[in-house]
This record gives sequence, structure tokens and C-alpha cells, in this order.
Amino acid sequence: MSSERIEALERIGFEWTRPKTGRKPDDTLWWKRFHELEEYKGEHGDCNVPINYETNRPLAKWVMNQRAEYTRFMEDNPNRSPAISADRIELLNSIGFEWRLRERPEWDEMYDELVVFKQTHGNTLVPMTPSLRPIINTACSLDGSI
Repeated sequence: MSSERIEALERIGFEWTRPKTGRKPDDTLWWKRFHELEEYKGEHGDCNVPINYETNRPLAKWVMNQRAEYTRFMEDNPNRSPAISADRIELLNSIGFEWRLRERPEWDEMYDELVVFKQTHGNTLVPMTPSLRPIINTACSLDGSI
């Protein structure tokens, strides 16, 4: 920033540092999402917000980010500090948050579905829809060459 711009900002009393509030800047948003997650659990019985949750995409992304930050927390990497604290982990645990989900259905189950799909459609060209994506992942991992 140029010195002229700095001087102009200082003339109007621009504050270069934020007053200390005892809260981190993201606390309000974190608590908002936490309460949304509690509401989600009340409606759905779990905290497993799908990534494509149309009703509240920011919540879905937040849940995914909490899991990623938990992984960083558990790695204890001195070069990267996680954005989640032990206190927040404990809070999420208290509402039954699952840190690691089964990432995809069992291979055999998806293979069977792929066989049924081929019998029904005459091919294995499964459309790229969220509900059918695990079948595609299975087909791609059959021999590692696809």
C-alpha cells in the first residue's frame, strides 16, 4: 500500500488493529454452524451432513472442514497447526459427531450393483449422479487401469 493511501486512512482514524475481544474472529461463525449441526442432528438423527446437502451447503462444507482439521490435529504436525482445538473436538464429540465415515460402500456390494446396472442397461456407462458415483468408483478400481 502506498504511503499516500496509508496517510489518507490515518487521517480518518483508521484502526490498524482490532480491539481484543477474547474471541477469535471465527468463533461466531463456528458456533453458528455448531448450532445448525445440532438442529440437523435433531432432524436426521446423526451429524453426517452430506456434502451435497442442498438445504445448507455452508453447513455441509463446515462439517467436511471439521473432519479435515481433526485429521490435522491428530497428525500433530509441527509445521501446520490445526484450526480446531481440543475443546471443539470435545464439543463435537458430545453431540455424537463421527470423525471418520465409511468413505464408500463395500467393494462387493458396489460390484453387484454394477452387474445389475449392466443387466438393466446393457453397458457399464453409469451416469455421473451422486447416488450412482460409488458404482463408478468401483468400476474404476476393478483393475486400476480405468
